[in-house]
Amino acid sequence: MNLAMTSRPTNKHFTRRCGIAQQSSRVLCLALCVMVTLLVMAWESWAESPGPGNEKPAIDQLAKQLGDESFAVRERAMDELWKLGAKALPALRKVEAADDIEASERARELIGYISVGLLYDSPAEVKEMVMRFFKSNEDGKTIIVHKLISMDQWRQVMALARLEKNAGLRERIARICWKQKLAGVVSKALASNDHAQVREIFELIGEHDYFMRMRAFYLGHTGQLEDELGKSAALTGERAAKWRMWLHRVDGNIEAAVREAQNAKLPAVADLLMVLDGNPLPHLERTAGRVGDGIYSWGCKLQLLRLAGKEEEARALSRQWQTLAQDDESKKRVMLCLAVNGFGDEALDLLETTALNEAIAFYDVIEMPRRSLKLLGIGENAKAPYKVWVADRLEKLDDEDTRQQILMLAGMLSARGEKQHARDVLTPMMTRLSGEDEAVWREQIKIMVDADLAELALGFIQQSMVADGGDQQAMIELAKELFGSLPSECIDALWDHLTKRNAGNAATALEDLALLAGLLPDPQKRVPGLHELLGQETRQKDEPTRELLLTALYELCLIRNEITTASQMVDALAEQGHALGGEKNDLDFQLQRWELIEPVLAARVEERPEDWSSMIRWHVALLKLGRGEQAGKVFSTAMLRTLGDPGLLVAWAFALYDAGFGSRAVELWFLAAAMSDLESDESLHDYQRAISSLASCGQSLYRDGQWQQALAISEMTASSIMSRQASPGIHTALRVRYQAEFCHGMDMIQRGSQAEGLRRLEMAHSLMRGDGVLADDFFPALRNRIPVKTYDRWFEQSYAHIATVFEDFPHSHNSHNTAAWLAARAVRKLDKAHAHAEQALEMRPNQGAYLDTMAEVWFSRGDRQKALMWSERAIAASISNAAGNPRGLEWVFANYQQLKKQYDHFKNDPLPGKPR
Repeated sequence: MNLAMTSRPTNKHFTRRCGIAQQSSRVLCLALCVMVTLLVMAWESWAESPGPGNEKPAIDQLAKQLGDESFAVRERAMDELWKLGAKALPALRKVEAADDIEASERARELIGYISVGLLYDSPAEVKEMVMRFFKSNEDGKTIIVHKLISMDQWRQVMALARLEKNAGLRERIARICWKQKLAGVVSKALASNDHAQVREIFELIGEHDYFMRMRAFYLGHTGQLEDELGKSAALTGERAAKWRMWLHRVDGNIEAAVREAQNAKLPAVADLLMVLDGNPLPHLERTAGRVGDGIYSWGCKLQLLRLAGKEEEARALSRQWQTLAQDDESKKRVMLCLAVNGFGDEALDLLETTALNEAIAFYDVIEMPRRSLKLLGIGENAKAPYKVWVADRLEKLDDEDTRQQILMLAGMLSARGEKQHARDVLTPMMTRLSGEDEAVWREQIKIMVDADLAELALGFIQQSMVADGGDQQAMIELAKELFGSLPSECIDALWDHLTKRNAGNAATALEDLALLAGLLPDPQKRVPGLHELLGQETRQKDEPTRELLLTALYELCLIRNEITTASQMVDALAEQGHALGGEKNDLDFQLQRWELIEPVLAARVEERPEDWSSMIRWHVALLKLGRGEQAGKVFSTAMLRTLGDPGLLVAWAFALYDAGFGSRAVELWFLAAAMSDLESDESLHDYQRAISSLASCGQSLYRDGQWQQALAISEMTASSIMSRQASPGIHTALRVRYQAEFCHGMDMIQRGSQAEGLRRLEMAHSLMRGDGVLADDFFPALRNRIPVKTYDRWFEQSYAHIATVFEDFPHSHNSHNTAAWLAARAVRKLDKAHAHAEQALEMRPNQGAYLDTMAEVWFSRGDRQKALMWSERAIAASISNAAGNPRGLEWVFANYQQLKKQYDHFKNDPLPGKPR
């Protein structure tokens, strides 16, 4: 019987229930019947699995009721069967084929609706869109999906996605629905422990590839992983293997995950997973054959030869760089490939010819200032302030590179304790520019402030302020620009106040402001008194002005890195009713005031259970307060709510790392990499972030002896640099190769291959002879593990490298600190280490890093109490007045947290003892 011609009460009642006219119902039913034959088979597989308990008998009973004598019973049966969806199809087919006309028509109608995914009690507009969906092209279907989601019809969208035959479009629909709606729905359901809704959503989602990670993670973190592995063990085919692969990735069973990835015909995924198990070779060999990128392919071959220990073949291949470097862009890539594969000299030769200024800066960083001076064109016997060289450059000031080199030279001299010479280098240029090109002069002032030459820049501004015929107002406006992080209305209010209190003397007002911003040294310790006086004077102002001045004073505390004073201001202002709760809480967390921040975080999570960031911070605070059991529960809840999102896992790992839980952070970064989408080059962003995090912050791998994993991570980082997934400078590239060779050498020694291990370590040492990384990791890891003669030879080479700096720059405080740090960490020349640390602190007494070096010296000497005393001073200094050397807040907090970790190191780690 034609459903469209039916005029039974059943259809009338159904039409009224759905709110559409009789004619619309007939047209809809006719269209449905045309499509049923084509679509219904798509649902059959969903109906084959029997439900739990007595569900099937109940469905059969409902199907029989479609022919019941009672109209109400028939209607109720239709409703219930429609709600059951695909599970009801087998029973409905039997009724459709039977002799009862009423029941058959009702069954046929239900089969039509269920087969096209039309959900129970859908509005007329939704039904119309569902029909158009199956007649539309891909773009039309996507538009309909967006409209349905905007109407909160996500269940309908997922039903349509399950029926879509185009696999690519099916996945696209699933992703759209998740990102725009389902992620939020699931998040709220998990936050309220509504696991019934979560299970409903995952049932609607079905087996879309996009959701496998989430479903597997959910099962793993609700105690269902073993059961699911048992259920899936007997399943065959690539999809079953892929599902088991995800289950094993959740569990951290990388070996099993690799095996299932191979069974699922996903070799590239298997190769990337093997990296996490310490074997980068399959992935490197696979990507080395990339077509269309000759430089990358060449670099990969170098990398593979180096890994295999084929040094002569690698060196021969490295000489082919000339044929690949055809323009500036390709030369830069070739240079990075050379550097990241350990051909440092060749890379640096290329750098010097293509990016001279970058090369000058690099040599300065690795304690080779003589080389920097040579590249600048300064003769070996020339003495600072290099007047002949400066005079020669004055004729070329229209060239930006020339101006940059003058600024670089001044920066080198200032950083090495020769501030007067730095001023002598800059003064001729600034004098010439002030009379010839005011715009370029102003530009140089701003560059100086950004290049740690603020004191000199401010001196030039003050000179212009008091000079005859100078445009003082223009200089005032330029000076204000140097404090751009302050709101303009705040800087204007503070400037007016400072000018008045200094009797209109703009130069003195500028000096006061620069002191408050930490841009000038403060040997007389004027800043605390000045800050206090300004605070008192502010109280006498009218309300609007007082607010502006208080805000300025608070922001200036942050700018000059005086975090303790800023925190005290926030506390005082909060008591007076100012809305500064967010600032106070952030400062409390960054300063690790766990007792203060824990109840705030607990309340925030209670109010907003879906606030993942607060939850992981709460977990950290509970751990620090020794409330391990509660911290564990919070962490388990938080982990479940991520559903394996690798981006969240990476961020959470950093929260743990900053608080001193390095091993826990490493575990999360590995999990983030394992949970990342690995099926295409375009989707590897999360994996690369996790790998990069492990490469830069995974020192706990060294402490745990996981050298093979650390080696694999380093080689993957090298590959990323060569493939342009990362574009660092040459210093970073060389460090990556150092790290790879260091880890390779340590792995060989751990395996008993000392000769090969020492060869690798020799290579690592030669790459970074003047770099602090040798003190951080290299010498501490090697002490008492290799022959003393070899250890001492490498140490003497590194120490001598740094010591040559003092011949030319005896006041180079950072070099003194580097020498002290190297000796202390290597437990060699400890008396000289102490002397170097004292010299560094004499020139920079409030430098947190230098105070920490002194703590390390005393620790290496075996005096734990003095180490702790100096460490406490370092922590306090790291958040006090920068006095001429301010840093961004992110850097300040990172340094503070690192120094707190150092304090734990001095407190808990065994003393080095006497060297062998």
